[in-house]
Amino acid sequence: VTSFSRAISVSPTPKSIVVTLSPPALLNRSGVITHYTLAYKSPDTLVDMLETFSITSSVSQDEEQNITLSNLQEFQNYTIVISACTVIGCSTSTGTIMRQTLQAAPTGTV
Repeated sequence: VTSFSRAISVSPTPKSIVVTLSPPALLNRSGVITHYTLAYKSPDTLVDMLETFSITSSVSQDEEQNITLSNLQEFQNYTIVISACTVIGCSTSTGTIMRQTLQAAPTGTV
């Protein structure tokens, strides 16, 4: 895959971030997309968390994919980088996407 220039949207909650991505245009692919790789990290962590998401048989490689990053810290900034992969290799990344998880609603009574 040579380019990953399709739409990507990111929707945060207090404990998760949902990444919705449209696959690269057919002419930018070097074959059938087999999986996506997604690296994410908060400024407080020393290492990137790397996730590999396979395309399931129930979802076409031409359909949007939803990836949920869960068990995150609330009100924290995260950097996210995504690549689409074929049997030949992976695309250049999307560039860095920065999102902050939401602040949780207060609990208890005042």
